[in-house]
Amino acid sequence: MLSQALSYSRTFFSARMDFKSAPLDTFCQMFRAVFDTTHLGILIYESVEKLLYVNPAGCALLEQAHETLTSRPPRDVLSASAFTTVVAFLEAAQAGQEYVSSWRNSTLTHTRDLLLRGRRIAVGDQTLYYASLQDVTREKRTQQQWQDLQRLFDISPVMFCIAGPDGYFKKINRSFVQTLGYSEQELCSKPFVRFVHPDDVYPTLAEYQKLLDGGHTSVEFVNRYLTKRGDYLYLSWHAVPFGEQFYCSCRDVTAEKHAEAERARITQALEMRNRELEQFSYIISHNLRSPVNNITSLGYLIQEAGPNDPQMPVFLEGITKSTARLASVIQDLSLILQLKQSASDKKEPVQFSELFNAVQLSIQSSIAEAKADIQTDFREVDEMVTLRAYLYSIFYNLISNAIKYRRPEVPLQLLIKSQRMGERVVRLTFKDNGKGIDLKKAGEQFFGLYQRFHNHVDGKGMGLFMVKNQVEALGGRIYVESEVDQGTEFTIDFLS
Repeated sequence: MLSQALSYSRTFFSARMDFKSAPLDTFCQMFRAVFDTTHLGILIYESVEKLLYVNPAGCALLEQAHETLTSRPPRDVLSASAFTTVVAFLEAAQAGQEYVSSWRNSTLTHTRDLLLRGRRIAVGDQTLYYASLQDVTREKRTQQQWQDLQRLFDISPVMFCIAGPDGYFKKINRSFVQTLGYSEQELCSKPFVRFVHPDDVYPTLAEYQKLLDGGHTSVEFVNRYLTKRGDYLYLSWHAVPFGEQFYCSCRDVTAEKHAEAERARITQALEMRNRELEQFSYIISHNLRSPVNNITSLGYLIQEAGPNDPQMPVFLEGITKSTARLASVIQDLSLILQLKQSASDKKEPVQFSELFNAVQLSIQSSIAEAKADIQTDFREVDEMVTLRAYLYSIFYNLISNAIKYRRPEVPLQLLIKSQRMGERVVRLTFKDNGKGIDLKKAGEQFFGLYQRFHNHVDGKGMGLFMVKNQVEALGGRIYVESEVDQGTEFTIDFLS
């Protein structure tokens, strides 16, 4: 009996079949095994005023007794929304149409979302209207929750996206589009690494691989993303695997990164100022004290000696030399103070080739005397916005040093080259084949004031001190590589 009923049930639900040969009682009897056990409510209407049959599941879903539902008009026992749905169903079925609709059915004890599917059928010589009733509350709730999440996904100020294992974005939210400036189609049509800064591609792929390998429940990292405006933003990412996709949130931390860089710059500047104060302290305690003490001592000797003392010319010569030394130290201090004050001058575009030609012209005799072969290569980048006076001084001092400290037995060769390193760095290198320096011996004093490493030529030890301070005043960094009798290479990196 059950197998027969199931067979009839499959036929009934899969085909539009009329049962003219079977009266209603026989029809219900054939399907009773199915009707009584299914979770679907089964309702058979004769008209809008009469429900002929309802199974136990239908009574439970409508929360009415079988007798109430079948003995009273539907309008008297159904909720307003349920009755409206039944009327619409019957009108569609009478027109020969299949009907599907859902409504929220509220009773004293429950609120359910119910789905009604129905059509017209012929049973015996009767035209009836068959409907199935299904509780879709959970599905509706899930659907609503998904819609709420989708709405939150779209309106959230946080940047959300879903990425696939193939390296493409599958979905992105409005904040993502607004922040980067691309359309959703533009972002989803290319592998996401196409938008990542070249220096961050491999670190980003390494984090992504962790998720692909399945060994991590989440990853966090920071990278730079190219915007449609052409600049890069720092984005802080949090990504988790979900099924075969990856759910990611990120936020723009560019301002934080810039603030962090600014703090580092200020800290570096303070450290540099502290070292400069130490240099000034050294100058005052050593370089100023020595000539002042000499002058004081010689003054006492002159007071004690008579005007005809034979040592008087010696004393006066000593005072003259000490005064000259004192004047030289004061002049150096004034030069250093002037260096700090002029750092705020207006910057302008400066061409390296033009600047080199000006320096070359000013020391042309020294270059000729040294028979120096100076080559330049400014093809990659020949201009940057900077302080012309500072950059001139840097070129002048480094070229002059190469000439001063050349090896007399070897013709001087000096190569000055510019390069662009990444998006924002311009690099200058000055490489010679001169005497070179023992950097281990020089140590941290290499760029110090009054530091000299060769005594065969005149000098005060001011040149490299000035170069380093001018480079740092321009926001750059200077590095040196050198070996004795192998030459020296200065590398300067400027932010362009």
